[in-house]
Amino acid sequence: AIGTAYVDLYNNNKNLLIATYDGIFAFTNLNNLKRFKKINSNINSLIKYDKFYLAEQYGIKDIHIDNKKLYVSYIGKQKNNCYDLKIISSELNEKFLNFELFYQTLNCVDVNNNHGFWAHQGAGGRIVNLDNSNLLFTTGDFRNRPLSQNITSEFGKILRINIENKKSEVVSLGHRNPQGLFYSKKFDFILSTEHGPKGGD
Repeated sequence: AIGTAYVDLYNNNKNLLIATYDGIFAFTNLNNLKRFKKINSNINSLIKYDKFYLAEQYGIKDIHIDNKKLYVSYIGKQKNNCYDLKIISSELNEKFLNFELFYQTLNCVDVNNNHGFWAHQGAGGRIVNLDNSNLLFTTGDFRNRPLSQNITSEFGKILRINIENKKSEVVSLGHRNPQGLFYSKKFDFILSTEHGPKGGD
């Protein structure tokens, strides 16, 4: 949707960070929501394809702050007409965010695929902590529906990513566009929500 942005809290929930879909970052204190300060970053040197900045459904898909580190997921361009999902990370800094690649899917989804469908908005991209060593990361199927049932594909899945070695494994498959994700530490339970196949969902 036009105007898409993502927020997360830090500094003991006293400060709020916001990221627009096209890579603009800003922060504020929760006591003064009328005044945001922009944070410069190197995101333009990492993401160089035009649709990220010009087509709102191609951009950032989530932000997540953990242990003073900021994770940002987005639709990446692996090659011409073939898109993947990436996570970049930076130490949280209110003056400059120096992002580096943290994780990327091994393969990409071709716009001109054999299934005959492509929907860039069906990317998933949600990031939450599973524990101190692992993140959970959702990936959509980009409407290439056979991918979600293919265990060798990383699309249409909930993945567990080890923070140290960046290795991933499939936690759940068969997803379409899982953009809601919550982990209950108390009950050791993952709750995921996603958009269905009908418009207006």
